[in-house]
Amino acid sequence: MKPEICFNTIHDYILSKTKPYEFFYREIKKNGIVEIEDTKLDFFLFFSKTIISQQISFEVAEKIWSSIQNKFENSYSESKSDKKKEMIKLIKELRISKSKKNTILRVHDSILQKELNHDNFYSLSDNILRKKLTKIKGVGLWTADMMLIFYFKRLNIFPENDLIINKVKVKLEHIENCKINFVNLYKPFLSILSIHFWKLSKRIL
Repeated sequence: MKPEICFNTIHDYILSKTKPYEFFYREIKKNGIVEIEDTKLDFFLFFSKTIISQQISFEVAEKIWSSIQNKFENSYSESKSDKKKEMIKLIKELRISKSKKNTILRVHDSILQKELNHDNFYSLSDNILRKKLTKIKGVGLWTADMMLIFYFKRLNIFPENDLIINKVKVKLEHIENCKINFVNLYKPFLSILSIHFWKLSKRIL
């Protein structure tokens, strides 16, 4: 089961750690309380959406997903059935790169073969869960981290290979005129910090 999380308490913690940094503190207050929202998508559909989102803008990813979501939901089944062929055909027809199609197909097959038993993943540590996901060819650290944050609601994930995250780090250190060890300062709530970074990136980048 996904854990119950008190985001108000986490927000107070983030603010307390940010007080020494005047500009950053104001920006966190502008963002307000951020939450990791529950998704209505199941594991495979959310995984597929995340793979589609690799290396493209959020807006483009949302447009692609909205155009195929109903077809995906109607065709997908976690049990071996006549729907399997329909789903594979749909994936192959997607207007995305061949490598992304193949990755989604591998995820689909891994679930059907019970190699990805996601119901048991909630008890795993962040590192073990990340390794489980990245064992699938085509699933890199960025994709795994997005799954950990937004599907499994892990609170201490900081995707340091995310382009926006890195740009915001550099910008904040420039504005505050000092080096900031974000990882040490904000753990165990680095996922919430990451969401703050993505939100404030629209204002400061």
